[in-house]
Amino acid sequence: MSPAAFPPKSESRLESVATVTESQGRPSEVRRPIPGGSRREPRRLWGQSLLRQGAALLVLTLLLLFLNWAFLEDIEALALDFCLRLRGEQPPDPRIIIVAVDDRSLAEVGPWPWPPEVLARLFRSILQARPRLVGVDLILTRPLSAYFEPGAGPIVLADALRRGPQWQASWQAPDPGTAFPEISLAHIHAAKDADGVCRSIPLAVHAQGVRRWAFSVELARRYLGVLPEQVVYQDKTLRLGGLAIPRLSAPLDHAVDAAGILATLPADLLLLNSRGGPGTFPALPAADVLSGDLTDRMRDRVVLVGATAYSLGDHLGTAFSGYSEMPGIEIHANALDTILNQRFLTAAEEPWRSGVMLAAMLLAWGLLALWPPARRLWFFSAFVGAGALLLAGSFLYLHHWPGLVAPLVAAVLAGASSQFLRYTDMNRRLNRRFAELSELLREVLPHNPMSEADRAGSSLEWKIELLGDAAEAALRLSRERAETAAFVTHELKTPLTSIQGFAELLQLESGLDPEDRREAARYIGSESRRLAAMVHDYLALARLEQRGTGQWTVFDLGEAVRRAAETAAVPARSKSIGVRVEIADGVDLTVRGDPSLIQQVFVNLVENAVKFSGPGTEVTLAVARDGSWLVGRVSDQGCGIPPEQLGRVFDKFFRGSAGDPQAPPGSGLGLAFVRQVVELHGGTVSVESEVGAGSVFTVRLPCRCS
Repeated sequence: MSPAAFPPKSESRLESVATVTESQGRPSEVRRPIPGGSRREPRRLWGQSLLRQGAALLVLTLLLLFLNWAFLEDIEALALDFCLRLRGEQPPDPRIIIVAVDDRSLAEVGPWPWPPEVLARLFRSILQARPRLVGVDLILTRPLSAYFEPGAGPIVLADALRRGPQWQASWQAPDPGTAFPEISLAHIHAAKDADGVCRSIPLAVHAQGVRRWAFSVELARRYLGVLPEQVVYQDKTLRLGGLAIPRLSAPLDHAVDAAGILATLPADLLLLNSRGGPGTFPALPAADVLSGDLTDRMRDRVVLVGATAYSLGDHLGTAFSGYSEMPGIEIHANALDTILNQRFLTAAEEPWRSGVMLAAMLLAWGLLALWPPARRLWFFSAFVGAGALLLAGSFLYLHHWPGLVAPLVAAVLAGASSQFLRYTDMNRRLNRRFAELSELLREVLPHNPMSEADRAGSSLEWKIELLGDAAEAALRLSRERAETAAFVTHELKTPLTSIQGFAELLQLESGLDPEDRREAARYIGSESRRLAAMVHDYLALARLEQRGTGQWTVFDLGEAVRRAAETAAVPARSKSIGVRVEIADGVDLTVRGDPSLIQQVFVNLVENAVKFSGPGTEVTLAVARDGSWLVGRVSDQGCGIPPEQLGRVFDKFFRGSAGDPQAPPGSGLGLAFVRQVVELHGGTVSVESEVGAGSVFTVRLPCRCS
């Protein structure tokens, strides 16, 4: 658009618009408001934006804290499983081997439970292989003398809580006492998450005034030769002599309270850094060990005895196993492997995790709010991806679980919220600008861009339509500016120069006879009238292009054509040219539009035909109906139009080279006016011509017949 349509912002909000009044013919100054606002408006909008961003940050903070409390912990657990699987299975510690009560052993030896003598024979076969340590993940309910001989060797037996009357908790395994000092007891409880997956084990369980260390912790203590009194809590670790085991505080559903009742209480947990899924650790069938085979494979190793048969029920899901559950003895093997190789996983706890989450939220929000490049989708995706890789690398290489999901979710939500808030704010400002643009376009385009109802019902469609209208208006104004420059330069300047020359000639006191003076005066008068008519035609066409048609009504096209023929008959008679009207009888010729403009269309066409026809010829106006169209034709017997000029006859300021050389030149706007009016009425206009034979102009208008 031109600068007048979109003026620059200023403090005054007013501009001067020069318009030409038809009555006085001189410029008048009109002052109207300019869209763009004052300098105070950006400050007001910035203040409102800060308030909205502050409110959005508060809501987002509360939402993230709720999500962290309600859902993110479970999502964090799933992310931990994913990272473990992403790392892949690793070779197990060769010092650990399992003696498995598997399905084949049950089929060969007999169903569970096996008699004490069978278990005693199994333990004896294992101990004869001289292992470094034996861990029995089986609850032995008989006196230990039924299974072991005094001085049998270093053994850790499994113990578990059982629920008594009124949820009272008690230990199940018999106390070795002084008869078996080489045997110690340890609990075999696992910590299951809400989804039933075991990702950690409690380091210790208390009941009846007795504390039992975890099965893997007790095995590690015995393997490392640490005395019982050297196992102590220190800060955030459990120390086995010189070995520090990091502990994670979390609820445990089988903890025991002060009254000895089973309850869910906070406990110290060890995160499992599993080597792999089921079958990762080597296992010897118990039936083969009972037969005396494979005993050499247990020498100087930690032998774990437990059930792997699925029918015995000691199976839990783990990060690697998923829905394919892992035997409890293999879970203990992974826990022992984690301790002996110090492959500890540390995890973020509250309030550190919430702090990191809120810091990630503020960082993402600040980047998007203060640094424009961060608003690009690829940049923000790279930012989140880099954060994910950094946190995943922290887990894979530093064995620290920093709470991967919470900060990423916070960053993504903060980014989405910030962008949504920014786009809604921009949309509100754009709506205001589009509304101002719509008001300006109403003065430029001949049609209303869109109504308020359309604007409210389809905002995006309205904006797209309005942008199309703005582009159309820009092209229109650019074209009109070029046409106006051409009109002033060629159509007005040349005759005005001639008028000025003759006027200066008349001012001479001598050297000019009276006849020449009269001829100069006649030329000045003729050219002045022609220029006045040209300016009138130009303003009429400009007004038509800008405002469109006037009041529309339903009228008879045949009657409009008759009046046009009567108007054009005067110049036709002066050249001895006949004007004939042919209107179809008994045909409804009703059309909807501006009757004065339609009449002027046919007046222009007839006058144009008369101008380019010779004396004694005839101009014919015919009106008929063609289906849903009304067709008006103006034909003449004039000189015709050369083929190379047919495509330009409806252009502004175009004048044909043929015609009566004595006739005054036209303005070149009559046929342009015809096309503009016809197209505004939804019709078309065309021309057919043959040099020396005449021309036929055809106007087609949509019929509004009953």
